[in-house]
Amino acid sequence: GSLGGSVELSNSSAVLTPMLHVSYKLDAAGKDLVRTSLTRSYKAPDIGTLLARPAPNSLFADLGQSNTVLAPDSIGNPALRPELATGLDLAYEKYLSQGGMLSVSVFYRQITDLVRNVTSLQSPDYATAPRWVSQAVNFSSGRAAGLELELKGRVGELMPAFVDPKLPLNLRAALNFYRSEVDALPGPDNRLDNQQPWSGTMGLDYRLSSLPLTIGGNLAFTPDYVTLQTIGQTLDQGRSRSMDLFTRWIYAENVSMRLAISNIAPVANESLTVSGANNSAYNARLGRTGLNFSMEIKL
Repeated sequence: GSLGGSVELSNSSAVLTPMLHVSYKLDAAGKDLVRTSLTRSYKAPDIGTLLARPAPNSLFADLGQSNTVLAPDSIGNPALRPELATGLDLAYEKYLSQGGMLSVSVFYRQITDLVRNVTSLQSPDYATAPRWVSQAVNFSSGRAAGLELELKGRVGELMPAFVDPKLPLNLRAALNFYRSEVDALPGPDNRLDNQQPWSGTMGLDYRLSSLPLTIGGNLAFTPDYVTLQTIGQTLDQGRSRSMDLFTRWIYAENVSMRLAISNIAPVANESLTVSGANNSAYNARLGRTGLNFSMEIKL
């Protein structure tokens, strides 16, 4: 339940979420597998989105004056219903003799009662002037689909025609493609919140033959993309990139040390929100490079 002003509201929901998972071995050893799943999932709203207590924007604390569309107050929605999604997943996995693995998977989700924050100009009872207020609502239905590719293992096993199979170099890589649509909004950028069109990661590690030392690194990248959040409001999310390096030294059979440098050469996390023809807000946050040292002792 939630109490806002003089009105007390209550909300309860229940849903049946059956799941069916099937795997089929294409060979007796189980090195080639096909997996499929049919699911019904339930995403409950966060507690904060249900509370009917208003939170005025701190930039416009005087409730006798109006705020702006890009600096709205916020208030919960006690009547919010959970998101429901019916999904189908299909994956092919191939396991190699030396521990490598190749995977190709696709998925499809049909979503109802999609939750999204909507900002509107209101005359709330907690203020004496009109205020822009952001509130989570069951905005629409929608759908999402994706293709996910993954491989990992020793490079010589993955590419024996190009690399010496004995080379102690391991590879991890993934490439994902996504597409989504929100029914209440026109295309082409009517995607789900925070769903990039594609993303990629790659990692390598090499173990020296002369020393008990492993060195490696990881790279992750997401392109910039635009999301149409509501009619007239868009969010342009800038590209994201992270690079990490690490080294691991096995000092003894039960003692190892690890040195890692994270977020090398960071790029700014940028976003641009545009509402109408004359309202826009630009944000940029520059991450920091981190250094971490750890020692593991097995007793």
